Amino acid sequence: MLNELRSLIQTISPWTALLRFAAFAVLWFVLAEGELRYWGLILIAVTSATLASLILVPSSGLSMSPIGWIRFIPFFLGQSVLGGADVALRAITPTPRLDPGYVEYRFRLDAPPARVFVANTMSLMPGTLSVLLEGDQLQMHVLDTAMPAADRAREVEEHVARMFRLDLPE
Repeated sequence: MLNELRSLIQTISPWTALLRFAAFAVLWFVLAEGELRYWGLILIAVTSATLASLILVPSSGLSMSPIGWIRFIPFFLGQSVLGGADVALRAITPTPRLDPGYVEYRFRLDAPPARVFVANTMSLMPGTLSVLLEGDQLQMHVLDTAMPAADRAREVEEHVARMFRLDLPE
């Protein structure tokens, strides 16, 4: 048991530990509404949560690119606004353009965690819901089969590849 814990600790990157610590600290700050009176307790709780997460949810092994994330965020927000406007226009139109159905997308990414990230991102895009992720196939339900959901998934996949420093075959 002790040897397993040692080997796990050796595989944890300091960047991963720091990111998780920061995430738990921000979460604590938000939940405590900015109250820092019990900073000793906060430090113990945040450190314990970080250690527990590192043991229970090991890193995926993917490296992150800060520049990739910085490029992804405006892309995601822009697509969300455009998609939301499209869905809103469909909802207020007297005869909405709806042709619900399923769209298939074949991943080029090999890393399962990156595929899951793409599928979850597509579910956050208005008018699109990921319903099945199996192997290299993603099935999405869309409000209108004429929507460019597969093209959007391809763009998301390209951004995710940059975020996690992964190569995409053409």
